[in-house]
Amino acid sequence: CYVNLVVLGEKGVGKTSIIERFVNSQFSHRHAPTVRKKEFFPSLVLDTHVFELKIIDLPSIPHFPMNTNEEWALYRYYGLRSATAYILVYDLSSQDSFTYIKKIRDQILESRNMTNVTIMVVANKADLIAGYCAEATWPLRSRQEVVSLVSKQWRLIHLECSARYNWNVANIFKQLSLTLQSSLNRSGSATPEPKKKCC
Repeated sequence: CYVNLVVLGEKGVGKTSIIERFVNSQFSHRHAPTVRKKEFFPSLVLDTHVFELKIIDLPSIPHFPMNTNEEWALYRYYGLRSATAYILVYDLSSQDSFTYIKKIRDQILESRNMTNVTIMVVANKADLIAGYCAEATWPLRSRQEVVSLVSKQWRLIHLECSARYNWNVANIFKQLSLTLQSSLNRSGSATPEPKKKCC
């Protein structure tokens, strides 16, 4: 089936780096902020099922659009409200980046029908974990409390990764495929495949 996956997060958390690692097996040490929408078209294979992804990499947005009119006015062609899956990315060393995805997650849930829509939370820059533990300003006392909030209260998958060292990146998309498959099994149907021209 076809999946529109939107990747959201604050500036500099490594959204594009995670995508580039997965799609192209590449990592750039030079930070280039995302200034316009980018699309990637990989496939996920789980057993005999194939998920054709359209991964939408976006600049950081100030807030999630509350309705279709607002999306059209502020984020035309971003595809935010039509996504079938979201990956919310934060930086393990940044308090503000987790606060940001918490706000975006709340706004998504408040503003659209979430039936058969998947959300995952990804903590990037695990290679900076020592700095994360030393952060006195981090509002939660430990990494375990963040995981508990996401997995127990939000009931979402939480994964840590390092795009720099290509650690656990592939597992993000493996878990995404498992979650999508579970959603399909519950609904009993898949997204209809669009007709393709014969060549």
